[in-house]
Amino acid sequence: INAEYMGLESGSDPSENRCDNNCAIARTTMMMRRNPPFVHPSIQVVHIPGKGRAVVATEALPAGTVVQRVPPFALQACEGFIRSRCDNCLNKIEDAPQHACRSCQHASYCCAECATESLPLHALECAAIQSLVSAIPGDPDMLSTARLALRVLVTPQLPSHDLSRSGGTGAPGRNPLTDTSLRAVEELIANSSQLPEFSQGYSRKILAHLRRCATLPQSDEYILEFLAKLYCNGFGVWSAAGECYGYGLYTLSSYYNHNCAPNCARFQAPHGWLDFHLLEPVEAGAELCISYLDLTLSRAARQTHLQTDYLFICTCARCERDLPIAPRYICPLNHIRAGTLVPLNAERTEARCNLCLSEFGLPAAADALPVLLRSGPSEQLSRSKMTL
Repeated sequence: INAEYMGLESGSDPSENRCDNNCAIARTTMMMRRNPPFVHPSIQVVHIPGKGRAVVATEALPAGTVVQRVPPFALQACEGFIRSRCDNCLNKIEDAPQHACRSCQHASYCCAECATESLPLHALECAAIQSLVSAIPGDPDMLSTARLALRVLVTPQLPSHDLSRSGGTGAPGRNPLTDTSLRAVEELIANSSQLPEFSQGYSRKILAHLRRCATLPQSDEYILEFLAKLYCNGFGVWSAAGECYGYGLYTLSSYYNHNCAPNCARFQAPHGWLDFHLLEPVEAGAELCISYLDLTLSRAARQTHLQTDYLFICTCARCERDLPIAPRYICPLNHIRAGTLVPLNAERTEARCNLCLSEFGLPAAADALPVLLRSGPSEQLSRSKMTL
């Protein structure tokens, strides 16, 4: 595989070979992806006895504060969208892609910049993708999961992802909230022994396909453990119409624990990044928690979902007392799942839905309904729908 196969002119300047429909987006994409992750100076990762790792505030912070912006460790367009979504940043490709891999025909790009940036990694996976496409016909979910796993498992062959760059979690000078090296993948929690038998069997099938289609140095045990990590730390990127058009592995967001009455929510930022915003003011020492599921679900539904998909039983105050969620925090528009309204100011008078991005006026009373101010574009990020 080489530049010509990606639709690039050999030796050309990528800035002179942009997709006309997305050149402005492409410039923004490249600027953002080359910047380091953002983390607010007043949050840190700590170990809570009996609970494990957690994100906490080191000083009081107002509602609406952006506490973190994180990139995906790995990102890809899923089956059914390989010609309409960029395999590097998930930007929408409006017309026939001008930059695509002619070998595997499973990687299209919105612009020359994305094709150029992806070339070293895609060169490592291209031949294996061709084999996987033939080996897994008629099962797009399994094929997408296998492709994302392959993308991460070949990453150690890239010099830019040298595991030795970082020390352990307690290494001096290392902030786990900004570490994008392979060390962050190594430190993800797997809980592989707690996975349902169906999920374990599904992982074994993916392992068998990867062994037949790719040459990977990792042991079977390592790959199975990694697939378990992908189960709990992968996200599907969804449209408002309920279509999953991309998958991503997010290592930096794995430190946020769940709460059914969260004080923090995530937004889908451009090109696969995630933003984390405070829903309410927090005091120094407070843990920052997000919700892994739809906040409008009943207590029984939440507990079943969390135990099945995330392998734990929630003991938050809302579950213990079976409390309802305040309407002022829930987007009143009709979504595939309920959106969370995130304050736009410290006074919490206006908020934006983290799914449809519509903006609302927030009532003073917690049980009153929000008032729509401005409708927004709607693409949503849901917790992983990969059927491991």
